[in-house]
Amino acid sequence: MGIKIKHLWFGIVSSSINEKDCDIIFAHSLSKEYVSDKNFLIKNSQYTLITDLTDIEECLFSAIKKNYRYEIKRCNRIEEEITYQYYDKLNPIDQSLLDGFENVYNQMYKDKGIKNIFNKNQVKNMIENESIVFTIGFYRDIPLVFHSYVYSQNDAKVRFYYSASPFRQEKLEAERIGRINKGLHWFDLKTFKEQGIKLYDWGGIANPDNPDGIGKFKLSFGGKVELLHNVMMGKTLKGKFIIMLLKNKK
Repeated sequence: MGIKIKHLWFGIVSSSINEKDCDIIFAHSLSKEYVSDKNFLIKNSQYTLITDLTDIEECLFSAIKKNYRYEIKRCNRIEEEITYQYYDKLNPIDQSLLDGFENVYNQMYKDKGIKNIFNKNQVKNMIENESIVFTIGFYRDIPLVFHSYVYSQNDAKVRFYYSASPFRQEKLEAERIGRINKGLHWFDLKTFKEQGIKLYDWGGIANPDNPDGIGKFKLSFGGKVELLHNVMMGKTLKGKFIIMLLKNKK
């Protein structure tokens, strides 16, 4: 709609949120709540899990739920025919895989009866800015599980972003996809650790004290619960007007 939004991730403190050349700034995952009495501001907080990748690999693996560790080991058997691949600026994801990611993501939420659409334009912008990486789990060379991460080598942090897998009703297929997803998460943790990434953000959980299904899954990999804060602020007249509209909808 002609509105320019600038997303800021990692290494941000409240005093540094002064970006220009945009209508709206969206600052994600602030460690401290942004304090302001301005009317053109939307704030919300969210729990997440942080895995410290500076820990040794054996400790990272032992922190994972026992039956998940078994399934991850099973994925590594040759007869399972499961492989993983990592994509970044040195090994770019091709258009067919990106299209497949989008299609699986949109179909997954459609099958679940949830309105959620893959933001392809945003993902392309992130690719151009080298701020996103992808991992894919394959079964017999067929891509089945897709992960993506907001990525910053300078800040030594990653944040789990879009993910998708086919929403299968058949028990055996669903179980295989579940195993591949667990195995891909472990592949991701190891790959980022090897790159010198220190902190792995699981992308949020609804309620650590009474977790939903996704929350329970993420908690099964260990990690420390943290409360982070998100801020949207209008910078131009157009941006401030949009923020006011969004605030009035709440």
